[in-house]
Amino acid sequence: MAAIVSSLRGITDAGVPLYVAHGNRDFLLADRFAQATGATMLPEYVVLDLHGVRTVLCHGDILCTDDTEYQAYRARMRNPATQARLLRLPYFLRRMIARWMQRRSRDIKALKPESIMDVTPAAVDGLLKHGKDLFATGDIAGARALFLRAAAGNDPAALTALAQTYDPQVLGTMRVRGVKPDPSKAKALYDQAEAARKRQ
Repeated sequence: MAAIVSSLRGITDAGVPLYVAHGNRDFLLADRFAQATGATMLPEYVVLDLHGVRTVLCHGDILCTDDTEYQAYRARMRNPATQARLLRLPYFLRRMIARWMQRRSRDIKALKPESIMDVTPAAVDGLLKHGKDLFATGDIAGARALFLRAAAGNDPAALTALAQTYDPQVLGTMRVRGVKPDPSKAKALYDQAEAARKRQ
């Protein structure tokens, strides 16, 4: 671990920005790790501009809502009280627990159908429905946030809905204020939706 921290510190000391998102097994990384490496720890959802397209970054497992057993485990492991208890344990004991959890995870995963370990259509549909309700009331910003989350898996319908929040023709039919259309973003998202649709 010390070698990894040292290598990452070398990257940030060279002036390269470093961002770290939590995965399945590194959920205990926090402020001490960030200080030691110079990295910035990312929240669960990050919205960024990726070559003109607003994009959501998140760990895909949060959208695998059919795997209820894993989601319960995930919520438990990310509970600050659980993490505090784990961090109070001696390091050698934490290593033993981590290895046991990795073996158990592999064994359980081997018995699960692939369908529940992927982003579920129901999760995307729920975000889309809520987003469309907000969009219909003129809450464009709120709708965009939900459409962005729904589009994290490159879903064509979510990308199309997101594009409409920038489309001047669509927005022109609505009585909204303070929302600036962006034709180039709308086109980029429509194109991304079409490409995703062709891959289906």
